[in-house]
Amino acid sequence: MSLSLSAKRYTVNADTRRNANKEKFDRAVSAIDDLLGATRSNDLEVTHLFVGILPESDRIKDHLRFFQGLDSKPNRAHLNHKDFIYFSFPYDRLRAFRGKHFVRGDILVIRYLTSDLSDDAAVLSITATLVNGEMP
Repeated sequence: MSLSLSAKRYTVNADTRRNANKEKFDRAVSAIDDLLGATRSNDLEVTHLFVGILPESDRIKDHLRFFQGLDSKPNRAHLNHKDFIYFSFPYDRLRAFRGKHFVRGDILVIRYLTSDLSDDAAVLSITATLVNGEMP
């Protein structure tokens, strides 16, 4: 059984978009590394570096799929009457993205405010922060 021509095109287009988003994600992590080299801050708000990189979807399921492709599992939390789904990348994962300024304790957190905690929740906002969780 073979795929129809339109199904093949859809698969190729989806793979192309996924690869392009992955490359953009890698560049954003590299830009964070450059910022660290200049500032060495313990808390960097880096949402602006991810604008237009993550899936352009208002449903969390597309974002879940993207991060699963990066071998990152979602964390879910209900805090202050709000629902969050977030992904974190610890120091060793950040270094694997070829970052040379990341130090032990650095964690990149990409946090979604969602309508609920389901896999089909609506995305209300996205923030990205790099923090250094190592205690002095």
